[in-house]
Amino acid sequence: MGSKTLVIPDIHHRYQTAEEIISRERPDLTVFLGDYFDDFDDSPGMAERTAEWLVRSLERDGEEGGRIHLLGNHDLHYMTGNADYRCSGYSDAKWRVIDSYGIDWAKLRLYYWIGAAGTGWLCTHAGFSDTLYAQQRRTESEPVQDVLYRAAEDLAGASDRSVPHPFLEAGRSRGGLNSVGGLIWCDYGEFVDIPHTRQIFGHTRDSKVRRKISPDSAHYCIDTALCNYAICENQDVVRIKTT
Repeated sequence: MGSKTLVIPDIHHRYQTAEEIISRERPDLTVFLGDYFDDFDDSPGMAERTAEWLVRSLERDGEEGGRIHLLGNHDLHYMTGNADYRCSGYSDAKWRVIDSYGIDWAKLRLYYWIGAAGTGWLCTHAGFSDTLYAQQRRTESEPVQDVLYRAAEDLAGASDRSVPHPFLEAGRSRGGLNSVGGLIWCDYGEFVDIPHTRQIFGHTRDSKVRRKISPDSAHYCIDTALCNYAICENQDVVRIKTT
């Protein structure tokens, strides 16, 4: 029997819907694409309930039928004291509530491969654009996975405001200084496919799933306010389903 991976995009407090999807699909693995917190007109009370859920969900990391939690831009500003990464939705009141739950932020990742690194599906919160890949690779032929290893260094040093962290920063279309956003900030309008790489990401909300399938690359942008989610079977086939 093949493996079944469920990919859930931006939650923004809709954790109950996410749990309903998991119960219905019964996957071997669930990958969350980040953005657990913040929504229009939300409250510290909503942040508290989401934080409580996230603590419990993170405990499922590594279990059979377990979960992988990626980091989104609306999570980073509660994880780190670096005010440079605060975006819309942040408030000190919500931060105090979230901080009180002692979330194990070290369990949140910047990326995850469904299947083999380099040939499976690359999951990130916002997508890894070929523009950023070209800027960050050290040689013309450096593999995508080798460049991604360095993204972990940016995450480890995120609290340091004295150095740039290109994998964590916004692009110009989202008010940043860079030409293209990093793995948690890349706007869909900035995204360019990396040749020979298949990706699943969220971050840029729309009423429908955006996709592009070509002979040497593919991507799905599945942030539709949790109206859709993705299923990968046998680490290869992607199906988009409606909540």
